[in-house]
Amino acid sequence: MIISRYWIYLVLVFAIISGTLGLKAQPPITLEVDATQSPQKIIHTHMNIPVSPGYLTLYYPKWIPGEHAPDGPIVNLTGLKFSGNGKTIPWRRDRMDMFAFHLDIPQGVSVLDVKFDYVEPEATSGFTAGASATDKLVVISWNQNLLYPASRLAQDIIFKASLKLPEGWQFGTPLPVARREGNEIEFKPASLNRLVDSPVSASRFYRVVDVTPPGEPIHHEIDFAADSEAALNMSPELTREYTNLVAETGKLFGARHYRDYHFLFTLSDHVAHF
Repeated sequence: MIISRYWIYLVLVFAIISGTLGLKAQPPITLEVDATQSPQKIIHTHMNIPVSPGYLTLYYPKWIPGEHAPDGPIVNLTGLKFSGNGKTIPWRRDRMDMFAFHLDIPQGVSVLDVKFDYVEPEATSGFTAGASATDKLVVISWNQNLLYPASRLAQDIIFKASLKLPEGWQFGTPLPVARREGNEIEFKPASLNRLVDSPVSASRFYRVVDVTPPGEPIHHEIDFAADSEAALNMSPELTREYTNLVAETGKLFGARHYRDYHFLFTLSDHVAHF
């Protein structure tokens, strides 16, 4: 009896591990965000989600890191369309949870095509629900521009994200870049939680200031996005103070638990304070 229970325990453990590995091995979700119309306060999203025939629930992010409330800005989502193999797939909103969308994936469909727009609000408060674009700059908070499948952990959902910016704009982000061609940037695959925690700031007026202390192996920089060229001015004294700040944190904590560090500064009176 003890031996039988032991083997049952091993089988269950193996099944759990195999199931977890299977989830992580799923193909990434392709996410294309087009911000070329951000000066007009419109962001376009195009996604390809690997699926299987049958019932599917997708979520718009509700709980955003650092906001401590279910305040994902779903009110700004519009023009939602689903299709597979070139044919429209009907959807319905959940009757209780307005962040959830239900679909029945037809036989023969292995990739769900998703399109929608995010309309930038005017309010200059409200964290990621507040304004994040002007005619000169934009802050891409990925949670505004994606959907994700239910019943999977955020760290197990992998996104292959790309971003298209207005011509001539520069950007900063802690998200590793795979390649860039002109105004199109492709990022290395990242889990949903890492993606949402890695915003992109971009602007027509952009400046990068290196604040890495001498002898520090980890790169630190300040990425400025501004509404004007004049707003990018930073005195040598202030640069030295930030460099000293980085050096002092190294001495205080004794370790760097990150690959590199980006201070993202958005210098504008017309976007939210986040």
